[in-house]
Amino acid sequence: MSAKSFEVTDPVNSSLKGFALANPSITLVPEEKILFRKTDSDKIALISGGGSGHEPTHAGFIGKGMLSGAVVGEIFASPSTKQILNAIRLVNENASGVLLIVKNYTGDVLHFGLSAERARALGINCRVAVIGDDVAVGREKGGMVGRRALAGTVLVHKIVGAFAEEYSSKYGLDGTAKVAKIINDNLVTIGSSLDHCKVPGRKFESELNEKQMELGMGIHNEPGVKVLDPIPSTEDLISKYMLPKLLDPNDKDRAFVKFDEDDEVVLLVNNLGGVSNFVISSITSKTTDFLKENYNITPVQTIAGTLMTSFNGNGFSITLLNATKATKALQSDFEEIKSVLDLLNAFTNAPGWPIADFEKTSAPSVNDDLLHNEVTAKAVGTYDFDKFAEWMKSGAEQVIKSEPHITELDNQVGDGDCGYTLVAGVKGITENLDKLSKDSLSQAVAQISDFIEGSMGGTSVVYILFFCRVFHTD
Repeated sequence: MSAKSFEVTDPVNSSLKGFALANPSITLVPEEKILFRKTDSDKIALISGGGSGHEPTHAGFIGKGMLSGAVVGEIFASPSTKQILNAIRLVNENASGVLLIVKNYTGDVLHFGLSAERARALGINCRVAVIGDDVAVGREKGGMVGRRALAGTVLVHKIVGAFAEEYSSKYGLDGTAKVAKIINDNLVTIGSSLDHCKVPGRKFESELNEKQMELGMGIHNEPGVKVLDPIPSTEDLISKYMLPKLLDPNDKDRAFVKFDEDDEVVLLVNNLGGVSNFVISSITSKTTDFLKENYNITPVQTIAGTLMTSFNGNGFSITLLNATKATKALQSDFEEIKSVLDLLNAFTNAPGWPIADFEKTSAPSVNDDLLHNEVTAKAVGTYDFDKFAEWMKSGAEQVIKSEPHITELDNQVGDGDCGYTLVAGVKGITENLDKLSKDSLSQAVAQISDFIEGSMGGTSVVYILFFCRVFHTD
């Protein structure tokens, strides 16, 4: 990973100020690193927080239907009890109580726990909900500490936030805290990263070489469960390493949540900060495929994006929520709850939540038949198909052999993709030879132009123009 990065002086306060400028409905208290909104009276207020560097967690999830406030420390460091207590006081002004949603890391648990005790001593109705969804650190290694917190925490923010908005005036602080526990009990997450993240103001350090990556790395560069050497394909990483850690019922050390046949499951694919949207979408697609193929799980809802980061972490995490079991547990205590999905999809204006018109779906909305038009051309000329196919294959072999040299030349004067594009074009032809018309040369040429366009992208237009003029020379 490149050690280059954009850095500013006083990065945490600068980041908080910039966030507040972009979100004027959220108030910043810079001295205490607190951001908050006004909570409606008689409702439970929700606070989360922890070290900086995981944005949009935590402040990005302040909004109606999610958090009431967030309090942060320096980079990867818990806020002080003084900061947290002041945040509690601010959000409690109109609320009937305050629930602290805390990621399961030692500093956070200690500081938020002590702050809750101090708040109760002041007469404030306050409780702590500790969240841990990571399966990389199993029961044996985790011991009394429990699971670390990863991106599944954001689903807790969303679901508990919706419950607090709609039902906390009836069920109070204890009921709201119970919802947090139920959701946490039905969450599993695992992350993977190609390298450590670059922490602002610090020298980049990593024990991983260019051929290694880490399975289960934490959001503070903590060690994972295994160093993978060599780096597997992304498909193998998902199917052979990550999903088995989440879903193997025989792994007694990590089988934290049981997934039965017909259980409704929510999938969250989270970008750790340094992965492009293009790649995250590809990972989401592959994960969905492997869930269906290997576990007969078709997510009823899929969320993909950047929700909990580790600065520029070149990795991602996969979270699964057993919506069926969570719903059943909720219904035993809260008669109004029809489905946990209703809470997940309830309105929020939190700037970090991927606002969308979510619907319960088992497959993407796809219909290839809408534009399935066969390319046709006026019948002109006959030809020997077998010889033609032989020439096409021979020419394709020469293009493929020449690709490295073409790519080298294009790297000097262009963007380096010419060789790859030409190879894609000839493969588009040879892989579809059996589809060519054997009676009409003009029809075959028209089909070839279609194959090229489908495989070469923008560069194909040069060749398509040539083929289009072959039989239109008037």
